[in-house]
Amino acid sequence: QVGNLLRRLHTIEVEGFYRRESDGSWAFPTWEAVMQSAITGRGADSPWLMQCGFTKAEIALMLAKMAQCRAAFAGGRPVLCHGDLRPEHIFVDADLRVTGLIDFGEFQGALPIHDLAYLNFEVPLRSVNYLRAGYGAAGLPAGDFIEKLHLYKVGLLMGYLAYSVRVQEQVPEEQAQIAPGTAQLRQTLAFLKNWT
Repeated sequence: QVGNLLRRLHTIEVEGFYRRESDGSWAFPTWEAVMQSAITGRGADSPWLMQCGFTKAEIALMLAKMAQCRAAFAGGRPVLCHGDLRPEHIFVDADLRVTGLIDFGEFQGALPIHDLAYLNFEVPLRSVNYLRAGYGAAGLPAGDFIEKLHLYKVGLLMGYLAYSVRVQEQVPEEQAQIAPGTAQLRQTLAFLKNWT
């Protein structure tokens, strides 16, 4: 049901990627532009990631995977994405029928896979096959969907982990995110190790 709801949300095309500015323009005009900014940003996060035990070689591998992601989704068109899809933002009725999504405070222009990857990031132990089945084939990568989902997750995981390390003294609850974030990033890289 959630996959079907996302598919309907993702039929809304937008004119750019990431945030919409107050003048109506979008932060990035193309997928390649938003990914180049993300790769640069995650490269700057290296000191924070190294505090989690990642080596320079591992960080270089992560950045290479982000570049591979940029190429894998080249030319992708942006659609409206929820941006913060997690179980607590999914409303259901007494019969567990999905009735809606709430909290669009992080909405953004992105590729359809963004919301699925974010939910898989938030709930990493759950299969995304049920979401894919509800979503349908249109708009999602064919064939190697799971691999591309993990490829997309690398940049998400790097960014959120670096943020948790950077702000942990000012925001103590972020300390609890560091160990699981590190483990999930390592698991994602291990999954991708034999996929090119």
